[in-house]
Amino acid sequence: MNGEVDGSPAASVGRRGLLQLEFDMEQRTVLSRQFAEAPFHVQRAVYCEEMLPEMAYLYIMSMAGGILGGDSHQMDITLGANTMVHLTTQGATRIYDTGSDVARQVAHITLGQGSYLEFVPDQIIPYSNSRYLQDTRMVVDDSATLVYSEILASGRLAMGESFQYNTCSLRTEATNQSDIVRFVDAARIEPDSRNPAEYGIMGEYTVSGTAYVLVPALHVSRLYEEIDTIVSVRNGRTVGGASVMPRNTGVLARILGHNAGDIREIILHIASLVRRQILDAPFSDIRKS
Repeated sequence: MNGEVDGSPAASVGRRGLLQLEFDMEQRTVLSRQFAEAPFHVQRAVYCEEMLPEMAYLYIMSMAGGILGGDSHQMDITLGANTMVHLTTQGATRIYDTGSDVARQVAHITLGQGSYLEFVPDQIIPYSNSRYLQDTRMVVDDSATLVYSEILASGRLAMGESFQYNTCSLRTEATNQSDIVRFVDAARIEPDSRNPAEYGIMGEYTVSGTAYVLVPALHVSRLYEEIDTIVSVRNGRTVGGASVMPRNTGVLARILGHNAGDIREIILHIASLVRRQILDAPFSDIRKS
């Protein structure tokens, strides 16, 4: 692990943030190594699950209010064998007006044999005239379990902003321990070129969410049926669907909605299903207030 972001030089202006977390299993999952450069900050691991006393819960925090043009942030997260971790953020990731520059964030996530990670960050909010590039690269052992989600708002809806940003590019990919591709998913939204509010893209909805569920192959079929049932419910607030990833390596779920809270609730329901199936334990959402 190093301080370079995606192998490219740092911008002439902007903040280079770096967060490195490594977990190992002792009598319980411990944060065996951490390193943070501003604006990143991580609180102590807490153990709040009676049914899973080995699971570590952590907040990823930022001392800044958001990400500015020229900022380059990197997260390196490594789970050792048989560790169990729930990660979340303190709040939304706000992408401020970047001017003519770009804000970037890269994440490298590695899951060792038999490990288990729930990474459920809050929503990304791209402000008017912002440019944001996010690249998430994961190496997930075939015996490990990952629930990773992304929620993207159309802007500061309370301020009357919707799809007024310049560019938002989200690329997420995963391989297994043998460097075999498990999935690649990419979206580049440029509202000036094509309005995401058009029919066939997002239509009337203003928030999108994606849940990536990577599990050992024997669990995929049952989880797909349960997840698709949840996200396919037409309740007037959300629409969605699920699909099985190539080579039966996991499940991908897409959800559209009018607010991030409804989508987050569905993603947490998905995490609950996965935890029950894989760990035979109940799920408790981490408190943020």
